[in-house]
Amino acid sequence: MASDAQLRFFEDQFGITIVEDTKLEKQLIENLEKQYARERKDVHVSDLVLCMRAALLRQLKPAKPTLKTISYFFDGARRHESLQSLYAGEGIIAEKKGEFEGVSYSIDIYDNSVPEFCPYCQKRLKI
Repeated sequence: MASDAQLRFFEDQFGITIVEDTKLEKQLIENLEKQYARERKDVHVSDLVLCMRAALLRQLKPAKPTLKTISYFFDGARRHESLQSLYAGEGIIAEKKGEFEGVSYSIDIYDNSVPEFCPYCQKRLKI
């Protein structure tokens, strides 16, 4: 969010008036919630490798989107898609999805080779 000083600077510099558009803000939050606040029924690998408490809280008490989370979402999505497009090429798959022993996963950039696994996983998966 821009500070009051920043807003005054732009208003003075360009002779404009900047007002908050709460209707647009509300619409953005509602649209984000409709698209991405769906409850995940399966276990995803991120639920297992990231903070377990956070994964549980996301299931039990999902947080409502805010302007801050919207900005994080758009920034992260932009970076994610940009990196995937830079890697695009023959045999490269973006967002390869799958399931292993009941756990869903998605590989951001897959190039027809096995992703890196720790030695234990390599042995267990016979890689």
